[in-house]
Amino acid sequence: MMNLKHAIAISVVACLLQQPLRADLLGYWSADSTSGQGDVLPNDQGNSDLDGELVETSYTADAKGHTGQPGDYAIEFEGFDEDYVVMPPTEEEFEEITITAWVNGLSNGDWSGIVVSRDPGGQPLYLGFRADTMDLAYVWNNDTADSWGWPSEVAVEPEEWNFVALTITEEAATIYSGPKGGELDFNSNEMEHFPQENFHEWRLGEDDCCGNGRNFAGLIDDVSIWNEALSEDQIRELHAGTKTPLTLAGIGGVVGDFDGSGQRDVADLDLLATGMINGDASFDLDGDGDADYEDRRVWVEDLTNTFVGDANFDGQFNSSDFVTVFGAAKYETGQQATWSEGDWNGDKEFDSSDFVVAFSGAGYEKGPRDGGLQVVPEPSGIYLTLISIVAGGTLRRRS
Repeated sequence: MMNLKHAIAISVVACLLQQPLRADLLGYWSADSTSGQGDVLPNDQGNSDLDGELVETSYTADAKGHTGQPGDYAIEFEGFDEDYVVMPPTEEEFEEITITAWVNGLSNGDWSGIVVSRDPGGQPLYLGFRADTMDLAYVWNNDTADSWGWPSEVAVEPEEWNFVALTITEEAATIYSGPKGGELDFNSNEMEHFPQENFHEWRLGEDDCCGNGRNFAGLIDDVSIWNEALSEDQIRELHAGTKTPLTLAGIGGVVGDFDGSGQRDVADLDLLATGMINGDASFDLDGDGDADYEDRRVWVEDLTNTFVGDANFDGQFNSSDFVTVFGAAKYETGQQATWSEGDWNGDKEFDSSDFVVAFSGAGYEKGPRDGGLQVVPEPSGIYLTLISIVAGGTLRRRS
């Protein structure tokens, strides 16, 4: 018979494995995972039931998202009717909510919507602009004027990137706005807010209401919807860029995944090179407060378990990597180079100094490191411990 310890371990493992790793984040749409292609806006949590669709709008070119980094895209809205993104309902009764987004553009008509679910049954959920201004507004409590009529006096700077957010609890709604790299402004409407349902589609860039165009003209990026009210400190982390909605919710959070793809890859090394050149401490991996070659070495050797010089990113440093880099024909040309094109030391060029750092690692033709290439974290300690308990109990029972 199964002993008690074994039974408890199996139950706990089963429960943990069934638990969604989404915390209270219901949906996150970064606009990055398709590399700017197609008309689908994937939900980056992996729940395809909340994938969106671009309607008469399109992705921007690369690096036009709010970070300005390669691999960062946004959605571009012309500001006309039938120009929006539609997403399925979250099918949630919200006792609390947080909506966040990055926007860059103009209100193109009275009450232009940013993130809106206009429920025909009378429970609209709205974050957008107030009347014909650039001040933010919200709608709650079955479209009561106490919500939409409240003057937040929290404005969005036109035609530059601004972080915007709405949080609602039973006691208050708080609206936030802050330009990229600037100060975060906010104001609260302190009154009772009762639960609101969401069983109607969400739209980005439009409020489908009242027979006229309530459209936003410009760019929208990194939209998130939560079924909890984030704290002011958490909102500030999103505005500052020290957290993304995924990392704030404890999802993914792969160390060294600078482009938010969910794993470490060579695109992250190229972003790290930019961070080194710009002295951007957000790329600090060794904890010394700056971004330099040691952070690059930590990324390559300690985190990803490969070698400086592994240009083709197969976990080894050998002659095939020379084929890769010399095929790009950038050696000693002074042209900007990527990791795959020979920039191993992070100065964005391919020259003899890259061979110096590569061969100093003493990994040439040694094969892969023990454990192979590590692009995502190993299973957490609690999972490994519980699995080992189960495995041990099974082995003892068999013996």
